[in-house]
Amino acid sequence: MIKFSFSKIILLASLIFTFVACKTDVNHISGTLRNTGVTEGTFDEITSSNTTEIQKIKINADGTYSISLVQPLKAGIYRIKAGNKQLNLILNGKEKDIKVNADLATLQTTQYSVEGADDTKTYLDIMNDMQQGKKKPEEIVNFVQTTPNPLVAMVTALNVQEFASPEYLPVMTQISDRLNQTYPGSSYAKDFASTLLQLRKYLATMTTVGSVAPEIAMTSTENKVLKLSDLKGKIVLIDFWASWCGPCRRSNPALVQTYNKYKSKGLEIFSVSLDKNKDAWLQAIQKDGLIWSHHVSDLNGWDNAAAVQYKVQGIPKQYLLDRAGKIIAISEDGGNLEGAIEKAVQ
Repeated sequence: MIKFSFSKIILLASLIFTFVACKTDVNHISGTLRNTGVTEGTFDEITSSNTTEIQKIKINADGTYSISLVQPLKAGIYRIKAGNKQLNLILNGKEKDIKVNADLATLQTTQYSVEGADDTKTYLDIMNDMQQGKKKPEEIVNFVQTTPNPLVAMVTALNVQEFASPEYLPVMTQISDRLNQTYPGSSYAKDFASTLLQLRKYLATMTTVGSVAPEIAMTSTENKVLKLSDLKGKIVLIDFWASWCGPCRRSNPALVQTYNKYKSKGLEIFSVSLDKNKDAWLQAIQKDGLIWSHHVSDLNGWDNAAAVQYKVQGIPKQYLLDRAGKIIAISEDGGNLEGAIEKAVQ
């Protein structure tokens, strides 16, 4: 289940974005805010350091309001705030006249209507689809990779809790690259890159002996998603390898022998391939007799999401997990972990 909240962008990432200053034709924002319980609100700009009030908003008895801007807006993130409710706008500097309508009595995070601000509407649409379960994780990934404005991709990704996990690091990196290409040197691009670096460092601490192994959810040889967590309760050997890796292929016979020796005692092998060619990967599995069922790969080579998360700098590399999913031994060169396995299965 994907969980999200616009407020979690600020709380989770400690990141609010300052956009490149640019002249815009926006000079009027209007609409209706029903059931506000107040007669005055504010129109604010959200920056990297604080929230700046641009002007007060008079909310009439019928809920109508109108904002006449004295100065043109910079492209950025803004909010209309009334009482303890807020409506957020992502502006790209090309908008002319914006209308925002909402019922604050029933307002959920992104359930308000916007006209004249296409990027905001795109963001609201994808978030509401996620809330209603209309979008699968792979569809959300496709959205953030293909939506024209990388700022929308960034805000969306920061709203999806699962994007802070290792399998989504390549997607987050792609967003960072797009931000730097589109808004080079801007503070929001720098802040996102900094947040991504902190995320990488945090995830890296999760792959040491004594820590719980991070989740791996990746496509199998039969195009099904297999999860490492599905093997909890077993002694699991995570094996990073590839069909083109000579040392990996030479160590496979010993790995097969170890599996056959301990599988009846609860040993399972979770093989993660750093291949790019699926046919070569499948042929190597068959030729080397790798008879266990958990074989996965995203076919991204060294950019394999799990390999990035587990700090794999060379293969073969193996992690041995106990029945609770905690890392109890690591082999940096595919060396024999049979002693640790024998102790673990007892």
